[in-house]
Amino acid sequence: WNAHGLGSYNDNLWLVSAGGGDGENLTGEFDRSISDEAMSDMFASSPTRPTWSPDGETIYSLVSDSGSTQIHAISAINGDIRQVTSGDRRISAFDISPDGAWIAFISATPTSPGDLYVMASNGTDENRLTDINHEFLSGFNLVEPEEFRVPSQSDGTEIQGWIMKPVGFEVGKKYPLILEIHGGPHAMYSNALMHEFQLMAARGYVVLYTNPRGSSGYGEGFTRSTHAAWGETDMPDVMAAVDWAIEQGYVDENRLGVTGGSYGGYMTLWVIGHTARFKAAVTQRCVSNLYSFYGTSDIGFNFGEYQFDGKPWERREHFMKYSPITYVAEMKTPLLIVHSELDFRCP
Repeated sequence: WNAHGLGSYNDNLWLVSAGGGDGENLTGEFDRSISDEAMSDMFASSPTRPTWSPDGETIYSLVSDSGSTQIHAISAINGDIRQVTSGDRRISAFDISPDGAWIAFISATPTSPGDLYVMASNGTDENRLTDINHEFLSGFNLVEPEEFRVPSQSDGTEIQGWIMKPVGFEVGKKYPLILEIHGGPHAMYSNALMHEFQLMAARGYVVLYTNPRGSSGYGEGFTRSTHAAWGETDMPDVMAAVDWAIEQGYVDENRLGVTGGSYGGYMTLWVIGHTARFKAAVTQRCVSNLYSFYGTSDIGFNFGEYQFDGKPWERREHFMKYSPITYVAEMKTPLLIVHSELDFRCP
């Protein structure tokens, strides 16, 4: 449960008697959200909610941290938290056997859309039960992302990112790069398969993606750092990753592209409104005007009020300062706008 709503605070797990009374926050000292915040274009979201063990002593939940989503066991007695699964992966759903001895779960990686696994409830004896996409995926050259960490250009905050070399990569050759920026804004790129990224790598691009400030999975302070300062706080993070990628020696710094969807579309516009380093940009399902966005999205009429500390007619200057449309005269990068008429999230 999130007392403040709308994503930038941690989701906490609370326990309350079925007969009523005061609730107890079991995870108030645990600086991660009790939820799956990971992103993948292979499916929308995780269906699994916190689940009781049959003996009523433990609650199992998904938790996202530093690019992976794992199953955690939370004691209903004293709130102790134990991570049950591990590895660079996204676990997206799970269930517990009637006797509480086993957990079945779906696990995905950057080169697998997900398969069914089973393990003992203490995290041992993990066994993969399916390989349903083996025949299909064997016909493709999938790229394994390489993780890196880089200090932000603004204050040195450590930023996690991944880079994918193009299929057929040759040492000594330089390649065009596409910077991908995620939506949310409080989501998290993860160790899960992204069809869009694999397609770009297959077409000969270096693909770069990061979890800049504002992302989930790195603590509440990290997530809230973009509050009322979209673009301004996180652009130095993604640009630090671009500079890092160029330093690796195989990126053509004269052929840089940038793209993203939803908040990533917003950030694409913000970036090209504040630098001319990119040679092309594609903004997908973007938000460009925070004033007119207020009250028109299915995310909720008060989303803009929460994110920018007031209503647009009360803080017009602030809303427009952080609206990319304000900087359209400074945009020199060729821009493709991709949008859908029936997009109710980003009208």
